[in-house]
Amino acid sequence: MSRYRQMAVFQDIVETGSITKAADRLGLSKSVVSQHLKQLELDLGVTLLTRTTRKQHLTVAGDAFFQQCCLMRTIVDNAWLDAQNQQQVPKGTLTVTASNAIMDYLVIPALADCFRSFPAVKFNLRSDDGKTDLIQEGIDLAIRVGESPSSNLKQRKIGQFRDVLCGHKTLPEGAIELQPYIAHHWQQDKIHHFAMRKADTDLRKVAEPTLSYDFIATHRTNNYHACLGLLKQSVGIGILPEFIFQLHQADLVDLLPHYQLAQSNVYALHAYHGGMPVAVRMALDAIMERLSLLPSS
Repeated sequence: MSRYRQMAVFQDIVETGSITKAADRLGLSKSVVSQHLKQLELDLGVTLLTRTTRKQHLTVAGDAFFQQCCLMRTIVDNAWLDAQNQQQVPKGTLTVTASNAIMDYLVIPALADCFRSFPAVKFNLRSDDGKTDLIQEGIDLAIRVGESPSSNLKQRKIGQFRDVLCGHKTLPEGAIELQPYIAHHWQQDKIHHFAMRKADTDLRKVAEPTLSYDFIATHRTNNYHACLGLLKQSVGIGILPEFIFQLHQADLVDLLPHYQLAQSNVYALHAYHGGMPVAVRMALDAIMERLSLLPSS
């Protein structure tokens, strides 16, 4: 029998005033409770209770032990309550990682709105276009573009968006494929774009149902900030997520206005195989909702 169980039975015997009443409270037989007490005293090597036919009395050692039993039960009860409350009220540090673009335009606004009324939640946000070890780095939630290789992590598709092939409005006229190409770090040196005609395009103005372009990377960047900066300086052309492009249409132009590139799927990854902490679950729901509001051209 565990020490905690022995202490709990002893506390019930003292609180109820008798072995019989303790047995009723615990749903055990009187003989089983009596045996527990005998075994406890034997293990401790001290007498905890002196008993007569009518009353029981704590010894000095028994009284001190009883106080510790009460303290132990309080600690255990509080631990249970804290764990249960974690599943009801969000609190603690929430660590989230995402690519720079996803972090800036989706994760941060979603988390700010979601936890505005929960000051006990603290953010630990990591903008990273690379692949981070969630377990080793203590990360609660990762938001990534594209499916990740099979692992022990839970992976779930939570939304999608489209990229836009764009350039500055002052770019010199000429064939798109002859323009310098600004590549992101995850793109290869040889880049292929396949574009499908938008469903609502006027067929009299656009004859081809699909377009295909091949580029060689001229410039390279390791985050969208640098790519956007080069695009705005009319250095070349490149792709930006549509939700970023729409915010910079005063400077940039969609080079394929009647066509659309393929969708990019967004996934959430986490290492929780049992119950997910309420803050993580709320964060995931908020990010999914914001993704659902993106244009679905």
